[in-house]
Amino acid sequence: MKKVFICFILLVFTTLFFGSIVIQNPIFEDQNIKVGFAITKGESGSEILAIQIINKTDKPIKIIWDETLLTDNNGRTSGIVHSGIKFINIDKPQVPSVIPPKKTLTDVIIPKTHIYYSDGWKIKPLSETPSECYFLLTYELEKNKYYLEGTLLLQNKPDEIQDYTFEFIIGIAITIGVLAILGLIGSLF
Repeated sequence: MKKVFICFILLVFTTLFFGSIVIQNPIFEDQNIKVGFAITKGESGSEILAIQIINKTDKPIKIIWDETLLTDNNGRTSGIVHSGIKFINIDKPQVPSVIPPKKTLTDVIIPKTHIYYSDGWKIKPLSETPSECYFLLTYELEKNKYYLEGTLLLQNKPDEIQDYTFEFIIGIAITIGVLAILGLIGSLF
């Protein structure tokens, strides 16, 4: 009975890690721009931060990526890289993006500290730990610099029960693997 309980705990433990990160407060704005954040999957499947910036003015706005900051999974402030930048060039200046009047820019941003090389370029996935992610977005309007800053509140939200089928199967596979490694599978039956 004790071994069955251990198997059940292992199964529950392995399925609890599957879920998705959600942002509790995804919208920030000032008199010139409105910014929305969302979690999305990058090319490698890593969870990264999507950003949508709306220009509320009648003038073009320039997003200064090299002066935009985001805290990483360790709570350290980091510069960011946005889409279209080759990871090999993350230390080179990024061309600002211009948002025409009353238009929207959609992009992704990744802390530079989340990008690394190991048999190819990789991205550390966004984590809900720490649960707060500070950002500072720098932009220019009519040759004046402005800063929009805030703190995103991140939380791991388990998937709905009906969405657990795949995760449950993975959990069973991990549990069987752990038990096989521990040599317990033969003693259960």
